[in-house]
Amino acid sequence: MNRRNTILKLLLLVLFTSINAQLVPIRWVIEDADRNGKPDRRGQNVTVTGIVTAPDSIFDTRYTDIYIQDTSAGINVFSYTLQNADLGDSVLVNGRVDWYRGKTEISSARVTILAKNRPLPSPRPITCRQLDSEEYEGELVILSGVKISNLFLNGNTNYNIEDTSGTSQVRIDAQTEIPGFICFPDTFTIIGIKGQYTSDTTQPLTGYQLLPRYRSDFSAKAEDLPLLTIEEVQEPGADGATPKLINQWTRVRGRVTGPAKIFSTSTIKSLYIQDATQGINIYNCTYPEAQAPFLDSLGIELGVVGRVIEYNGLTELSGGAMWVTDTIPVPVNPRLLPFNVPLTEAMESNLLTVVGDIISQPVRAGSGYNMVIKNGTPGIAIRIGDNTGIMTGWLTSGRRIRVTGIVGQYDYEEPYNSGYQLLPRLPEDIIDTSAAFPPASKLQIDSVFPNPFAPKEGQVLTLQINSPRTGYNLTVRIYDLKGRMVRELLHRAPGGYYDLKWDGTNDLAQPLPAGIYLLNIQGVNETGNIESLTRPVVIAVRMN
Repeated sequence: MNRRNTILKLLLLVLFTSINAQLVPIRWVIEDADRNGKPDRRGQNVTVTGIVTAPDSIFDTRYTDIYIQDTSAGINVFSYTLQNADLGDSVLVNGRVDWYRGKTEISSARVTILAKNRPLPSPRPITCRQLDSEEYEGELVILSGVKISNLFLNGNTNYNIEDTSGTSQVRIDAQTEIPGFICFPDTFTIIGIKGQYTSDTTQPLTGYQLLPRYRSDFSAKAEDLPLLTIEEVQEPGADGATPKLINQWTRVRGRVTGPAKIFSTSTIKSLYIQDATQGINIYNCTYPEAQAPFLDSLGIELGVVGRVIEYNGLTELSGGAMWVTDTIPVPVNPRLLPFNVPLTEAMESNLLTVVGDIISQPVRAGSGYNMVIKNGTPGIAIRIGDNTGIMTGWLTSGRRIRVTGIVGQYDYEEPYNSGYQLLPRLPEDIIDTSAAFPPASKLQIDSVFPNPFAPKEGQVLTLQINSPRTGYNLTVRIYDLKGRMVRELLHRAPGGYYDLKWDGTNDLAQPLPAGIYLLNIQGVNETGNIESLTRPVVIAVRMN
């Protein structure tokens, strides 16, 4: 049956060409002897054959808008009637030579399919300089060693494309499968049709563009980069501050801890994400417009490809792309800054909580306020941005507050190993513990919850304790059943109310095995008398 159909189509072809027109090569149809950008035979009826290199429904789902190619050249074929020509079809085309916004085409075309699944012509190797000229218009081409100006590609958008010869444009058509594709950040190879669309018809030799058809036309994508932990990206080099991977392209995944609406000071988005190892700032990365609201949602997971840079000491992933990988928010639990410990490079961009007394109340500086609280001996710089909505009038010296925020850094002098500051995000990130929980008359445990708790499931133990304040100090330790201390949460801290967190790790931040542990709270007053409370706490695991 297939053989009979082929013979019938060949007979129709012979009959058609003998009655209506003589077959001509595509090169003859597009000829432009005077080099004015318009075909010399515009308005003439022609008949050609060729192999379909861009099929119906790739660039337009309503009409026939295909590209075909013979051994001499390529050309666009257009008709208001959709004729279902597929990639690799051998077709006979009859129509009028036309010119549309710089592009030579055969319009009002009738398309007859002669054979299916024919080998495609090999794409012609060209450069960006050649792409930006009339030569080879309508052909399937390939460019090597190119970069595109944006990693994340949207539909119906033009992007700059660059190689060593110069720059031109690539057009991403919304009808293709390409929108949402994330380009490889370094040089790669790209295949497409050499097209043209000039917005100024008085300039017919402008508007050249590459038209990729499929995601497979790109030789590499961003997801080809290995997925690293954020801790690996943040790891400092020999100077203890500058990341080892400085200026390298990397790919990470993490959940939003610092919303873009808080940390962006212009149209360029800046936000923080954190994985199970550490946090990092994301700056000036493109994203799908439809996903913009997720950039302000705590706990949403993002994938990010960016170049590792350092800005005033802060490590960033910049100039790349970000996209949502999980729309179900799983908020990141803040880690407790141990008593008497300062902010350090290893904590950069982590979400932390600290309790301390205000020793320097807020002072206006630029687009926010700076203040300092005491965490034992070290002073912790707090930076309150105007976008946070945090009122500062009540933050007076002597108040004890609990602050949750991102560990940032602003240090404009080498070696960039100072200037660490805690960046609260929301009004609820600063709690007045002195006002809400006045000192108790004796040592007491207000709450230990949840108990048991499962750190592997993301649970954190919360310990709320209270004691006299004047002339009183507190030490909070956790022991295993053999009497070995595994974690110290407070060491000779001033008395009063505390809301402490324990994530089930030891003092080296190593996860502890499931089992029973003993929480010991010791209070010492100004005369040396000791009060002590002990409670069992249980690290649990979910049974399969």
